[in-house]
Amino acid sequence: MKNKRIISSFIAICSSVMIGTATLTASAAGAYDIEKDAWKFRNTSHSFGQNYKFTDSGVAPLKNNLTNVDRRLASNLISGQFLGSCYGMAVTSILASYGLIDYNAYTEGADSLYAMSGVASPDDMPSDEIQSLINYYSSLQFTEEVRQYAAYSMLEKTEKERLQQIIDAVKAGKPALVGYFGKLNDSGDRYGHAVVAYNVEYGPFEVNYTEEVDQLGLLKTAEFDGRIAVYNCNLDSQESSYIYFNNDGSWRTDKCSSDNEGNINLVISDIDLLNNKGLLGGTEKYKNDRDFLAMLNIRSLLPERTVNKIKFDNGKWNTISNNEDEIIELPPFLGDVSQIYANTYVLKDDTSGYMLSTDGLCTMNLEMNYQNCVLIADVNAANQIVFEPSGYIEMNGDTEYGFEIAMNDGYYNGSWYSFRIDQDHKTKHSALKRTDKGYILKSDNLNNTIITTCDGENVFRREIDTEFDIDSVLIFEKADGNIGFAADLDNNGSYETEFHKTPNGDVSGDGYLSINDVVLLQKWLLAVPNTILADWEAADFTNDNRLDVFDLCLMKRALVNKKNEAPPPFDDAETTQWDMLNIDYDESYDNITATALQTTYEADTDEIICEVKNHNKGKGFFYFPIAFIERYDNEKWEEIYNADPAIRYQYGDGYVLCGIAYHEHDEMEFSTWIRVQTNNIFPSLKEGHYRFKIYTAKNILYAEFDVVAAEQ
Repeated sequence: MKNKRIISSFIAICSSVMIGTATLTASAAGAYDIEKDAWKFRNTSHSFGQNYKFTDSGVAPLKNNLTNVDRRLASNLISGQFLGSCYGMAVTSILASYGLIDYNAYTEGADSLYAMSGVASPDDMPSDEIQSLINYYSSLQFTEEVRQYAAYSMLEKTEKERLQQIIDAVKAGKPALVGYFGKLNDSGDRYGHAVVAYNVEYGPFEVNYTEEVDQLGLLKTAEFDGRIAVYNCNLDSQESSYIYFNNDGSWRTDKCSSDNEGNINLVISDIDLLNNKGLLGGTEKYKNDRDFLAMLNIRSLLPERTVNKIKFDNGKWNTISNNEDEIIELPPFLGDVSQIYANTYVLKDDTSGYMLSTDGLCTMNLEMNYQNCVLIADVNAANQIVFEPSGYIEMNGDTEYGFEIAMNDGYYNGSWYSFRIDQDHKTKHSALKRTDKGYILKSDNLNNTIITTCDGENVFRREIDTEFDIDSVLIFEKADGNIGFAADLDNNGSYETEFHKTPNGDVSGDGYLSINDVVLLQKWLLAVPNTILADWEAADFTNDNRLDVFDLCLMKRALVNKKNEAPPPFDDAETTQWDMLNIDYDESYDNITATALQTTYEADTDEIICEVKNHNKGKGFFYFPIAFIERYDNEKWEEIYNADPAIRYQYGDGYVLCGIAYHEHDEMEFSTWIRVQTNNIFPSLKEGHYRFKIYTAKNILYAEFDVVAAEQ
């Protein structure tokens, strides 16, 4: 199953959006000074790179300060591809205005945030420490405190009241973080952004703007009663930017407006909340004494749906309420990618189960957030999903699927706080239930189901592989933390029969057999200190319940015979999550080339690189990020094995888009580098003729190179 997980956030992590700006400037209110308290660089990949960067000093607090659920919701940001860090840039800008950042600790001699940026131009890249600081504060938008604050704000305040909240804050001299969601175009795609509001002026003001209709830009003019000056990190900080508003509560900014399905979802001027679970001192601990609101966040879902409060009675789920006072549907205010038909339901009873039903089979990416746990369901073709707060997920449909449960400390048994199931084969019914003994999975198709667990330090993976004719299995934690399976052969509910797996050599638990597994087993057999096998049974090739040199030999043979599986065919649905970036996709793929960065590499080189370039200017293209390697031997090309767990963990089985957002470089030939770490190649490189084999959305590209003996 392709990884279709979409992790939600309250303020979207957005890439840079270039907009028209007014020429007038507003003086800063109170302590906020736009010339000192704004970052000099912009919220773009030019300044932040391709991935979210965290230094060691930023990673440790993520584990210590955030709960397990917080980190799970922030996982795409913590370990994912950079999509923007506007929330972090806005929060740190406000905290700087209160004197909470030691500028000199980051940039010697700096006396303001602007100077601390340490860059010469808006598209330069700041230091790793500064990126880590900003990205850390971006991750705080996923904390329970911010999520609950946003939900109550959307639930209790009107758009006009949130606008008034901004005005009241800046009039009182308090800069306010403002989050808003808006519709990019008439396709239904939405994006989110966060800015800092710091001043208000009253007009009238006449504003020219462009509205996209049927892919045509129409120039329009509107008059507004006032405007709120904001620091917009998508722009050069010296450029003026505003939220224009009317006294009736309507507003417009950037590409978003209240008359085009936009909504202001978050207004925070409380620095205790902005710095809650943060890195900086100087604020009080934020307290939230309000009742917890459960939330069901939905992505990629057809609009015909119902959500009901349910209970289990007489062997089935029965509806007990669909009261609109208890189940409140809100406009989308969660998300870090473009969304179509996305919705959020606020559920006032967080002790109840809920069922989401649709009229037909459809793709659903659902996230149910109860207090101290989050339940996730990813399905390609289902019509019913059930969640229950004790740790229960059920699916009905005809689909591959993924279930996941993450729980906060003190609310789970054993050491696993995170538990995930992925099934690649179509299944009509599956149910996962957390129990005191472990997790019980009931399904009409159990084989080839991948189980992944995490205890905070180690990740364990194991595949269900059994000859028993069973429709349920107990998945339990062994004494060493590994995953165990047991069957209930006599149907008395005891799950007394433990069964083993067919060895695949993946003792490291990264999901793939590679040279790393061979080295790890060698170290374990030699009793090298601190050597841990994530799944020892994966190496028991002799099936004698112990590991020895015979298993090692058979593992090496399995690795020699192993080949990379070809990537899945490109699915046009994959373009949906990238549509918000407004990139023109290449239709022909007739002018894309692959070239080895060097025509000759030495056999002991650490890395080989292939450049993939589209010579059709301004056209983005999709490519598979894992390179296949072939060696020319005996007058034919033979594939050798490339197992790069880092690449696979980051991208899964999906294709990646190469391009630059919002037509900023339409005259550029877009290109990317695909890197291969040679220690992941088996057999190892030796003298000879090789080639890269690169998959794009529509064709296969080749790039040849030679390997020569290493210099002595």
